Amino acid sequence: MSNSAANHNLLQMLMQRFENEHLDRVLGLKDRVATGQRLTDAEQAFLKQVFQEAQNSKPLVDRFPEYQPIYARVVHLYQDITRQALANEQSKPFSPAG
Repeated sequence: MSNSAANHNLLQMLMQRFENEHLDRVLGLKDRVATGQRLTDAEQAFLKQVFQEAQNSKPLVDRFPEYQPIYARVVHLYQDITRQALANEQSKPFSPAG
């Protein structure tokens, strides 16, 4: 198997992993922040992990233009969620527990 074919297979595997393991949860977070809810620390950590995985795959995506639109949509989704989550945090006053 050529290096290019191996890279293509790796990229396909990464995309399938995102779709099978992360996409539903990411879309759920988008819905959550769209209704004005705040993200928990665990949700923020998950989102950061997913985005880090996307960033790590960027050099590979750059070699296969057919994956660039999908990659761009994932990054855009992350930006939408984080932008709305920040707005939600800023719009609600902090009230310490207790």
